[in-house]
Amino acid sequence: MAKLNKWQKIAYQSYDDDGLLALGDNPEKEACKDAGDMLFSFIMAELDEDEDCDSVRTAISRMELALSRIHGVVKALYKEAFTEPLDDSKRDR
Repeated sequence: MAKLNKWQKIAYQSYDDDGLLALGDNPEKEACKDAGDMLFSFIMAELDEDEDCDSVRTAISRMELALSRIHGVVKALYKEAFTEPLDDSKRDR
């Protein structure tokens, strides 16, 4: 089984999810893909050398692009939340 590359190790060590602790100190790529956290799996895939992530610049660029797109979604959700009257019967619990 393949080990994580440098960028994936940094992401793994800095990802804030106690549920990933079961993967151990030096998890393998396959275990990270099946960790049950879609965002984490996406990050691991984007930072994979098999996906041409071959430098820290590429890793940063990919994470910045993902962050930008997620930020756009959050902004759209906020816009919707504050332009539509809240109905307590539909509020998330």
